[in-house]
Amino acid sequence: MSAVNSLYHIVINTYRREMTIPYETSEHMYRYIWSIINSRKCKLYRIGGIGNHIHMLVELSPSLSLSDLVRDIKQGSSKWAKSILISSITFTAIGLTFSAGFV
Repeated sequence: MSAVNSLYHIVINTYRREMTIPYETSEHMYRYIWSIINSRKCKLYRIGGIGNHIHMLVELSPSLSLSDLVRDIKQGSSKWAKSILISSITFTAIGLTFSAGFV
Protein backbone atom coordinates (compact mmCIF):
# COMPACT_ATOMS: atom_id res chain seq x y z
CA MET A 1 0.00 0.00 0.00
CA SER A 2 1.42 3.38 -0.93
CA ALA A 3 0.91 6.67 0.84
CA VAL A 4 0.84 10.04 -0.85
CA ASN A 5 1.61 13.25 1.01
CA SER A 6 0.94 16.48 -0.83
CA LEU A 7 2.06 19.24 1.50
CA TYR A 8 1.75 22.79 0.16
CA HIS A 9 2.68 26.23 1.40
CA ILE A 10 -0.13 28.42 0.01
CA VAL A 11 -0.18 32.21 0.07
CA ILE A 12 -3.27 34.23 -0.88
CA ASN A 13 -3.37 38.01 -1.06
CA THR A 14 -6.08 40.57 -0.61
CA TYR A 15 -7.14 42.56 -3.65
CA ARG A 16 -4.30 44.93 -4.60
CA ARG A 17 -2.56 43.71 -1.42
CA GLU A 18 -4.54 46.23 0.59
CA MET A 19 -4.42 45.91 4.38
CA THR A 20 -8.06 44.88 4.74
CA ILE A 21 -7.84 41.97 7.19
CA PRO A 22 -7.92 43.58 10.65
CA TYR A 23 -5.84 41.85 13.33
CA GLU A 24 -8.91 41.74 15.58
CA THR A 25 -10.83 39.49 13.17
CA SER A 26 -7.95 37.51 11.65
CA GLU A 27 -8.33 34.57 14.09
CA HIS A 28 -12.01 34.27 13.14
CA MET A 29 -11.09 34.30 9.45
CA TYR A 30 -8.42 31.64 10.01
CA ARG A 31 -10.98 29.42 11.75
CA TYR A 32 -13.39 29.90 8.87
CA ILE A 33 -10.66 28.97 6.37
CA TRP A 34 -9.83 25.91 8.51
CA SER A 35 -13.46 24.81 8.27
CA ILE A 36 -13.32 25.07 4.47
CA ILE A 37 -10.10 23.05 4.32
CA ASN A 38 -11.44 20.46 6.76
CA SER A 39 -14.69 20.05 4.80
CA ARG A 40 -12.62 19.23 1.69
CA LYS A 41 -10.89 16.37 3.56
CA CYS A 42 -7.57 18.24 3.71
CA LYS A 43 -5.44 18.97 6.76
CA LEU A 44 -4.34 22.43 7.87
CA TYR A 45 -1.05 22.38 9.80
CA ARG A 46 -0.45 26.12 10.18
CA ILE A 47 -2.12 29.37 9.19
CA GLY A 48 -1.13 32.99 9.75
CA GLY A 49 -0.51 36.27 8.04
CA ILE A 50 -0.94 40.01 8.21
CA GLY A 51 -3.53 42.45 6.91
CA ASN A 52 -2.84 41.85 3.21
CA HIS A 53 -2.01 38.15 2.88
CA ILE A 54 -2.42 34.74 4.51
CA HIS A 55 0.03 31.81 4.64
CA MET A 56 -1.21 28.23 5.00
CA LEU A 57 0.56 24.89 5.30
CA VAL A 58 -1.92 22.35 3.96
CA GLU A 59 -1.86 18.64 3.24
CA LEU A 60 -3.96 18.19 0.13
CA SER A 61 -6.42 15.32 -0.18
CA PRO A 62 -5.50 12.94 -3.04
CA SER A 63 -9.01 13.40 -4.47
CA LEU A 64 -8.78 17.21 -4.74
CA SER A 65 -6.74 19.48 -6.97
CA LEU A 66 -4.79 22.40 -5.51
CA SER A 67 -6.61 24.90 -7.72
CA ASP A 68 -10.03 23.64 -6.56
CA LEU A 69 -9.04 23.96 -2.91
CA VAL A 70 -7.64 27.46 -3.37
CA ARG A 71 -10.75 28.52 -5.33
CA ASP A 72 -12.97 27.31 -2.49
CA ILE A 73 -10.84 29.08 0.12
CA LYS A 74 -10.78 32.34 -1.83
CA GLN A 75 -14.50 32.34 -2.59
CA GLY A 76 -15.56 31.33 0.90
CA SER A 77 -13.23 33.64 2.81
CA SER A 78 -14.08 36.58 0.55
CA LYS A 79 -17.82 36.10 1.14
CA TRP A 80 -17.22 35.66 4.88
CA ALA A 81 -15.06 38.79 5.10
CA LYS A 82 -17.55 40.90 3.17
CA SER A 83 -20.36 39.86 5.49
CA ILE A 84 -18.38 40.24 8.74
CA LEU A 85 -16.10 43.20 7.98
CA ILE A 86 -18.61 45.38 6.14
CA SER A 87 -19.32 47.47 9.23
CA SER A 88 -15.72 48.11 10.25
CA ILE A 89 -13.74 48.38 7.02
CA THR A 90 -14.32 48.23 3.31
CA PHE A 91 -13.21 44.75 2.30
CA THR A 92 -12.88 44.52 -1.47
CA ALA A 93 -11.94 40.91 -2.17
CA ILE A 94 -9.27 38.26 -2.09
CA GLY A 95 -6.78 38.82 -4.92
CA LEU A 96 -6.97 36.99 -8.22
CA THR A 97 -3.64 35.19 -7.94
CA PHE A 98 -2.10 32.89 -5.38
CA SER A 99 1.21 31.15 -4.93
CA ALA A 100 1.88 27.63 -3.72
CA GLY A 101 5.00 25.63 -3.24
CA PHE A 102 5.28 21.88 -2.78
CA VAL A 103 6.97 21.05 0.53
